[in-house]
Amino acid sequence: MTDCRYQENPTNGFLHAIMFVLVACLYGCASVGPETISRDRFNYGQAIADSWEEQMVFNMLRVRYGEAPVFLDVSQVINQYSLEGQASVQGLLGGVPSSGTNAMGADGSVRWADRPTITYTPLTGHRFTKSLLTPIDPIAVFSMIEGGWPAEMVFPLVVRSINGVRNDFTSTSKFELLVKALGRLQKSDAMDISVLRDRSEAQIQINFQRSIVTSEAQADISFIRNVLGLAKGVDKFVLRYGVKSADSDALHLQ
Repeated sequence: MTDCRYQENPTNGFLHAIMFVLVACLYGCASVGPETISRDRFNYGQAIADSWEEQMVFNMLRVRYGEAPVFLDVSQVINQYSLEGQASVQGLLGGVPSSGTNAMGADGSVRWADRPTITYTPLTGHRFTKSLLTPIDPIAVFSMIEGGWPAEMVFPLVVRSINGVRNDFTSTSKFELLVKALGRLQKSDAMDISVLRDRSEAQIQINFQRSIVTSEAQADISFIRNVLGLAKGVDKFVLRYGVKSADSDALHLQ
């Protein structure tokens, strides 16, 4: 009976291990494109949003103190990836007669490159100046409220005065109390605001009365009517830009 056994040369086993590692690395990095979309899209989007908010706040301060605002818009973002790999193995299975051992060699290389290109465009010119200096349309303010934006955020940010009640940035002013009352009515669904766009003059309809109105909501309604000088029983108001007039059926915004 013949005993046949296979004995693997330790050198060959080491060679196989190197080849396995090189092939596994190249296979795992064969495609990098799809995996980068969700990561880079979110990261670049978040970075652009954060930088735009910081730039906006900085320019608001510049305008507040009489300095010229400067805006740079990110007009284009291009990101290029490249991955290159190379592996080679050399060996002499017959051995080197002078040394009595097998000769082998293995080498590999992987090169990775990430080349982002970001283009900035300064916002200048007549259109930019006009958009910066043109007052916000009052109908746009109430359209935001109609769309669900909190009144406590919109009014302090974009309204200087409403029916003569000025926004003087103090917590005890009539404007602040007015905004808080509007916010409470909005949160409790005791106030409906509808923008009427089919009229020759912009109008809004404010419906304070709902099927169930608490005593707190009724107190806020009375306070709003008194502060703004609105006639009782009137729920449709003409929107105008400017200061308060004698009309009790109009809302004047600056």
